[in-house]
Amino acid sequence: MALIVTDIQHYSIEDGPGIRDTIFLKGCNLRCKWCHNPESLDTHISLGIEKNRCTGCGRCFSRCPQKVISSNAEGIVVDREKCDGCGICVGECFSNVFSIAGRRMELQDVFGEVMVDRLYFENSNGGVTISGGEPFLQWKELADLLKMFHDAGVHTIVQTNLSMPFEPEIAASLPFIDLFMVDLKVFDEDLHRKWTGMGNGAILGNLEELDRRGKDFEVHTPVVEGVNDNEEEIRRIVRFLRSFAHLSRYKLLGYHPFGLSKYDKFGIPVGYTNERQFPSRRLDQLQVLADKELGI
Repeated sequence: MALIVTDIQHYSIEDGPGIRDTIFLKGCNLRCKWCHNPESLDTHISLGIEKNRCTGCGRCFSRCPQKVISSNAEGIVVDREKCDGCGICVGECFSNVFSIAGRRMELQDVFGEVMVDRLYFENSNGGVTISGGEPFLQWKELADLLKMFHDAGVHTIVQTNLSMPFEPEIAASLPFIDLFMVDLKVFDEDLHRKWTGMGNGAILGNLEELDRRGKDFEVHTPVVEGVNDNEEEIRRIVRFLRSFAHLSRYKLLGYHPFGLSKYDKFGIPVGYTNERQFPSRRLDQLQVLADKELGI
């Protein structure tokens, strides 16, 4: 059994307590216009192209098995519809024009790569965090992988938008997850659909179900200028959350534009073009407001 993995990040200190390895799974069912990991959106292996690196040697034209690479007056061109992500062009290009996002990995290989860091987990009260994309898109494989870590005594976190059906997709992994980190981006239903491509009814219902089942969870809100950077929107989220017995933390995360360059690289239209990082002072003010509303 295999997963489509975008990346495995070792020794992370930002994705939960202690030192952790973060496994990024490929594929997401939301289309947040400000997404900073657009290469993780599609479930298939994706080809990245940095056209400014190309010297025009033409080597990739002849080496591509699918014959999907050509050029025009603007430079190198790839027919992404026909590209199967084989990656041959990556190895053949002397100028590092091409890169691949995503690889198919057997569960045992993922487990083995992460478990070499087990001593770091044990000495720091860390563990493994599985992120995305949206991990529950690969729910059967996810449940099996989480069970492997759980049985090995490794602390597990899943970062999720929690918009998948609870049964069976989320429920299958429940016994093997120590902590959920849930993104609740916007409380207003129409705004959520406008900015993410999907309503938030399933997310709100699934948070209520997690609480009923006694599962610990954090909720994170990415604060984006012009979308949800106002006190009323934050208050609405907090009012919904403050009755939950198993909410351990509510954290606001400021938008950053670091992912903008990836859109052109992977041939994805940009949905939110603000090049300014969300002001840290304003983020702190909103966090104080949220904490006060929660009674922290």
